[in-house]
Amino acid sequence: MSEEVRAMVSFGPGNIRMQRFPYPESLPDDALIAKMRMAGICGTDHHIYSGHLEHIPWPIIQGHEVIAEAHEVGNKAAKQLEIHGLTLEEGDRFTYPAGISCGKCWYCRWLASVMRAGLCENGVAYGENISCKDPPHLFGGFAEYIYIRPDLLLYRLPKDIPDKVAVLVDTLSSSWGIDRAISPLPVAREGFMWGCSALVLGSGPVGMMAALRFKEYGASKVIMIGGPDFRLKHAQKCGVDHTMNIDEVAKPEDRIREVTRLTDGRGADVVIEAAGVPAAFAEGVEMVRRGGMYVEVGHYTDAGSTMLNPFRVCFKDLTLISQYGFGPYQYERDLQLLYKWYRNKEYPLEEIVTNEYKLENLEEGLKAHKAWKTMKCVVLPQ
Repeated sequence: MSEEVRAMVSFGPGNIRMQRFPYPESLPDDALIAKMRMAGICGTDHHIYSGHLEHIPWPIIQGHEVIAEAHEVGNKAAKQLEIHGLTLEEGDRFTYPAGISCGKCWYCRWLASVMRAGLCENGVAYGENISCKDPPHLFGGFAEYIYIRPDLLLYRLPKDIPDKVAVLVDTLSSSWGIDRAISPLPVAREGFMWGCSALVLGSGPVGMMAALRFKEYGASKVIMIGGPDFRLKHAQKCGVDHTMNIDEVAKPEDRIREVTRLTDGRGADVVIEAAGVPAAFAEGVEMVRRGGMYVEVGHYTDAGSTMLNPFRVCFKDLTLISQYGFGPYQYERDLQLLYKWYRNKEYPLEEIVTNEYKLENLEEGLKAHKAWKTMKCVVLPQ
């Protein structure tokens, strides 16, 4: 075993470089050391790198979308870390929801952090806000090895699901607001239901996963607005019924007019904003029908403000659902959903990962993600 572990460390906005850490000398009985296999590059990683998030405890090892392989397993950890009680052994692959809730604050006690972990007042997240300054250092996926604390919940992966499919689960769970849109009163046409029309604003990884979720739940028509063209073509391969390139239909009023035409003059039954562009939020209000559902998942960071006339929200009698994170229960459901899609060959899931980068080329991947040159890009740390 090498005495050193390579990791890409973020020391501040735009300052990321390779650093070597000592391999942990001793392993507590309730912890685990894993070999990194694949880490997804997420929009949050770009925002941390670009300095868009406050209160980051620099330096940190980023990377929260993790596929790892158990390397050293403590005796207690082998029986306690896997969320279903499965025994973890060396070589087992796993993933996890990166957030760790405190379990004690008001939100954890009363709003069930198993579902809405993003509300925890004292929560931490691997690859996002745990510093690598102190031993054992390795709390992010952009490294050769990762240290697993006993309070992280792991999901052992089926042997036949590829890393390139399993790594999408975090992105899929980022659209679980759609599940909440189902819940009001679908029989009274208040919630999303089988046969509804759905509009996805944004054609990145989250938008793509949202479109697949809509298809899974029975949308009769799925429309996607975004770009560039290669992303929209992939959306069409995945069954999206209509796509609109924002470079070709550049004026918001023209996009609104086209969505209205495609939805029998009313607007979409449900709209999800996954573009992360403030102006898209207000535009989406004009694209949803009266009495419809609006799901906001695109702004995990503060990208700025936009003009919105509150009258339009009231006049349309909208139900607005927003999402900030997700809990382990959603991970469970979405892992099963991904596995079903893969097993039944329902969608070309492996093609969603378009770019792979070596660990030392992480910064190139971050910049490619920002420039919309990829669909989903990942890092191969080994």
